Order: sequence, then structure tokens, then C-alpha cells
Amino acid sequence: MSNLSRESIEKAYDEGIEAIFVLIESIVKEHGNQLQELSKRLEELENQKAKNSKNSHQSPSTDGFWKQTKSLRKKSERKVGGQEGHEGNNLGWEETADIVIKHEVVACQVCGYDLREIEGEIVEKRQVHDLPVIKVQVTEHQIEKKQCPHCHLVRVSKFPKTVEHWVQYGENIKGLVTYLNQYQLIPSQRVQELMKEVFSCEIGQGTIYNLVQKCHQVLEPIEAKIKEQIQESEVTGNCSKTFFYK
Repeated sequence: MSNLSRESIEKAYDEGIEAIFVLIESIVKEHGNQLQELSKRLEELENQKAKNSKNSHQSPSTDGFWKQTKSLRKKSERKVGGQEGHEGNNLGWEETADIVIKHEVVACQVCGYDLREIEGEIVEKRQVHDLPVIKVQVTEHQIEKKQCPHCHLVRVSKFPKTVEHWVQYGENIKGLVTYLNQYQLIPSQRVQELMKEVFSCEIGQGTIYNLVQKCHQVLEPIEAKIKEQIQESEVTGNCSKTFFYK
């Protein structure tokens, strides 16, 4: 700004409060004029961008990147929607339901007589397919020690090989996290959000990374063996090794 300098600020400070107000008002006014000019310029550019050969007198050659191209697809003779013979994926009736809720007639609507002891007849059934409430299941593993009464040897049982730490995630959570992150290509932050919102399972992004790396280490020799067998097969025996490591 032309009127905003160290000298002008010091001068206004020395002259007192009124001079400071005058300086501030001049700054605000100048800013306001600049904003009006920029808003006007922006409006002109937006109007210019919106114009093309279809809504103005401009020639089609001026449409540039906003030129609307005509689809090369030919119109199909098929009707919109599912085609004849196509097998749909509608819900099917399950002969054995997991949960049955009977909505009983409790009392007579006219006289109020208690009908709970009267045996009723099922006249209609409806089914709702839904997911159960999903929550993390905590399994506690305990080991014990026993002393043989015959030879007095004390023996302590062992934890399963998969139970390595005091508190840890189970195989199902490890598998699901790896599947979501590696196969479904969901970023670790969104995997973290999904696990928290759907399963109420708090899991850090660092833990997700470590689980994926652990899975990679376990599968690496298996992957190498598969590649080796493919290379040695008659069908792909002539392929170069670099083909399998791209």
C-alpha cells in the first residue's frame, strides 16, 4: 500500500489517536476499492468461462477445454433396466430364521378381554435380513500350574503360539485389517475409522502398518515358491525372470 510505511505509522503515532484513526480509515478504504476491482474481474472471468458456441455468438473453435463432445456410443435397442433372462439378486425367503419374534394379540379390541392364554394362529410371516450388532469379543487365555502328587514335579501349561503378548489383536482382526488395506486398497486412516465406527475397535495406523508388514513376511517365502514353480512349468519356462518381479 502506498500510504502504509514505517514513517507514516510513526508519524500517526506521534500525532495522536485521531491521526491513527485517519490512517486506519484510509487503509480500509483502499482495501475496499481493491476488493471491488477483484470481484468485478472475477465476475467477468466467470461469465467468460461460461460462454460457449451454444449459448453465445462465439464460434465452436473458441470452446477450448470446455468444448462438449458428442458421444460416439450408438443408441441401444435394449430397454432400460434389467434384461430378460437376467437373474436378479433379490432377497430370498429363509425356511429357518435365526430369530423369530411373535407379535401376539394381547386383548380383545372391543371388550378388553385378556387373550394371552388363548392359542393363536399364524396368518402371515415377514422376514427382515440384517446384520447383528458387531462388537469385539475379548477372549482371555489362562495358564495354570499343577504339582504331581506322585513325583512332586510342578508343570506349567503353555499359551497357544498365536497368543504372544499380554494384550493383543486376534487373527480375525489382523486378517480383516490386512484385507481392507491391501486388497480393497483402503488407506490406513480410513481403515482406522471403519474399525472404530463399525466394530468399536480402537487401532492405530502404526499398528495397521505393522500387521500388514507381518503378513508380508509370512507370505514372502510362499510367494517366492509360487513364482519358482511357475518359472519351472512347461507353459512359462521360456519367460525371463524379470517378468515375474515387475
